Amino acid sequence: MRRKPAIAALIAALIALAAIMGWNVWQSELISSPPAKSVAVLPFSNLGKEEENAYFADGVKDQILTYLAKIADLKVISRTSVMQYKSGGARNLREIGQQLRVANVLEGSVQRAGNRVRVNAQLVDARSDQHLWAQTYDRDLADVFAIQSEIAQAIAAQLQAKISERERAAIAQPPTSDLVANGLYVQARELEYNFSHQSMLEAVRLLNEAVTRDPYFLLAYCMLGEVHLHMFQMYDHTPARRELGNVAIQNAVRLQPDAGEVHSALANYAYWGFLDYDRARAELDLARRTLPNDPEIYDITGLIDRRQGRWTEAIRNFERAVELDPRNLQFLWDTALTYACLRRYSESSELLDRLVALSPSNWRARLYRAGLPFRERADVRPRRRSSPRFWRNNRRPRRILLLLLPCGIAQCSSAILPLSMAPSPPYQPRDFHRYHRAVATLSTRANSTPGLRLVRLTMRLRRRPPSALLGRLLKRPSVINRTTKPPGAFSAKSTPVTDAKMKPCAKAVGLANSCRYPGMRF
Repeated sequence: MRRKPAIAALIAALIALAAIMGWNVWQSELISSPPAKSVAVLPFSNLGKEEENAYFADGVKDQILTYLAKIADLKVISRTSVMQYKSGGARNLREIGQQLRVANVLEGSVQRAGNRVRVNAQLVDARSDQHLWAQTYDRDLADVFAIQSEIAQAIAAQLQAKISERERAAIAQPPTSDLVANGLYVQARELEYNFSHQSMLEAVRLLNEAVTRDPYFLLAYCMLGEVHLHMFQMYDHTPARRELGNVAIQNAVRLQPDAGEVHSALANYAYWGFLDYDRARAELDLARRTLPNDPEIYDITGLIDRRQGRWTEAIRNFERAVELDPRNLQFLWDTALTYACLRRYSESSELLDRLVALSPSNWRARLYRAGLPFRERADVRPRRRSSPRFWRNNRRPRRILLLLLPCGIAQCSSAILPLSMAPSPPYQPRDFHRYHRAVATLSTRANSTPGLRLVRLTMRLRRRPPSALLGRLLKRPSVINRTTKPPGAFSAKSTPVTDAKMKPCAKAVGLANSCRYPGMRF
């Protein structure tokens, strides 16, 4: 009789454990499975023979995607991620659905012949390869925008998405009445995110020609303004270039001031043009109302959150940007860097691994990934091992040495190890200046060791990168030709660094300790 209560308690505990395990399994399946109202619009096949028809097919697909992205009840994958599946070979839709985390995939073909166009579209359930919907449209070329609108509405109806009257009106509105102007816009869009100077100049030329043909082309004006701002940020830092972006955006404001694309362009102008975070945030909030699936809105909002110290909101916005554009390298980088700043190294490593898998030649991501063990547990070996490979094929020795700088600091003395063992608050921009002042003091006052040589060489490379010295350093880190040192930089006599000899650096070490530089604590 005494055993019965114990047996009953054991049975109750087993039932509770089974219930908990079942709940966890159900929750994990719920999280891992993509939402039912999610879709990726893959590049349409071009069945025409002329090259200009390829741009036409891309334009048909892009406009369908743009229409669907305006529906808040849908999750629509951004153009940057789906364009990577542009190929003539067979597609594994189930695998694509898993990579993009969507339940449905839209694919099709476009054939243009004279004044006629034939568009074939089909919606496939990526989880089961089941065809949900298919339709062929054979009409006059002038009706191509109506075809795109009808396809978008048919897909929304098939997925049982709720469409507001405002969204329905936006889907029914063609972007332009000039097919040639639309073709120029599509070509410029192909070049916009190339980020080379020549590509941006060519995109500006194409967009100027497009708005000349159609002065009411809202999207072309918005893109023209954003391209000018990208050039202002990366190449031409003159007020004249920024003003060219402003002129294009003001033309868009004149046409349709309440459009989401206009508010997005105004946010870019405030952020990239003036670093006016509050004004940019206000415009982004307005843009999000009509562009719920635009990942760039979430990414820029995350950048603003990060600069203003709103780390929880920054992570949420970056994660949403990656969810909508999972193969966008810049969004993966922004999110991984933010995770690292918050000392969430496992999540940062996972995103950097994804980034490197998509872009194996991305040396910055590889080196940063190799540096995470140093940030987490002061392990410099992965970064040391990875550096020589990238030096051989990289033309930016200054940046490589700045990434190697913490390795040298970590090897200076046991007095400043272990690093990053105690948590620190997220960094602020001013802390970088204090950190580099501390490093400069260390590099000029302490005696020479392999680690300090690396620090000193890095500080010198910030002014002028001597490639020969860098090559020798990466080949044999413990040997540096001291005959090339700048006068008065450090003693030619090499003596071991001891804790006693680190005392002159106490002030610098204390200064570095007060820094909130991510992953760096002396």
